[in-house]
Amino acid sequence: MKEYTVQKGSSVAPEKFHITIISDGPYMVYGKPPMKQQFIMVNQDREPWAFKAGRSFSTDREPTAVCRCGTSKNMPYCDGSHVHADWDPTLTAPEEPLLLGAVAYNGPKLILSDNQLYCAFARMCDAKGQVWNRVMMNDEESVELTKREADYCPAGRLSAWNKETGEPYEPDLKPSLGLIEDPQIHSSGAL
Repeated sequence: MKEYTVQKGSSVAPEKFHITIISDGPYMVYGKPPMKQQFIMVNQDREPWAFKAGRSFSTDREPTAVCRCGTSKNMPYCDGSHVHADWDPTLTAPEEPLLLGAVAYNGPKLILSDNQLYCAFARMCDAKGQVWNRVMMNDEESVELTKREADYCPAGRLSAWNKETGEPYEPDLKPSLGLIEDPQIHSSGAL
């Protein structure tokens, strides 16, 4: 099994939780983490703002095969449709640590790290004047919005860091899987 570098700001989940990607098939989920739909919800200004939990899906089967090709008739589970589907199973995600390719936006109180390769296009970073503008501001509202918008990035593209201590602002979340649903653009998205 390939060893990956755990970068600063990351916490390692217990060993029982992991996902194996079958090269021409599904995601194999281990550890029985909770799996729920996560709907992107808008605020009063119609900006993507929060996630609302939807339907839960069982991961009691060990491992749980989760569809990767998008053609299963039993979503989110794999039903073997990938064998006959017209899809490209090529893995394109980079294997180097996320921060290796990140750009740092150096604000007066925070640093925002941004690795565009990891964008899930959830648009949580665009509310209230965009996180890249907010990190450059010195007022408390902008500092809090920068931390919030980075925390709500579902793909990990964005992280907010304390400029004085160099420590990341990261929520302490238990291992789980969110199936992103975006009703505003009628799309199902990332895992």
